[in-house]
Amino acid sequence: MQTGIEIAHEAIIWAKNNRDGFKAVRRYLVDYSHNPIKFPDGSTLNVTRSDVYSMSRALGWHINVHGIFAAVVRVCIMQRPCIARVYECQPSKLDKVDLQAMWAEEFPHDYFPARSVQEAYQMAAQNDVAAK
Repeated sequence: MQTGIEIAHEAIIWAKNNRDGFKAVRRYLVDYSHNPIKFPDGSTLNVTRSDVYSMSRALGWHINVHGIFAAVVRVCIMQRPCIARVYECQPSKLDKVDLQAMWAEEFPHDYFPARSVQEAYQMAAQNDVAAK
């Protein structure tokens, strides 16, 4: 059984080897967060893990390990808090890891308006300008 830190390291290695894939996943999530499917009552359809997995496979970027996928999506949410409006993370060992700090060691120029997934959800709920 992997620890949260081990999962985070694997995700960072995946992102380093698949930088275009990481950016495509993030772009897909951001685009959907700005144009979600709306129901007649005004509620929106959240993106599921299966949606993102299928999109990434269609583009040729395979994220085959659930933990790596969970870490990549969490980083996307911290980098673009608007995604928190349409994607709900399930509890994970990653919630106890400083994923932003670990990510910054490999990608020091990546921008994180939220230092944690929880902060990203708060920003999105408050319509914080950084969450747009």
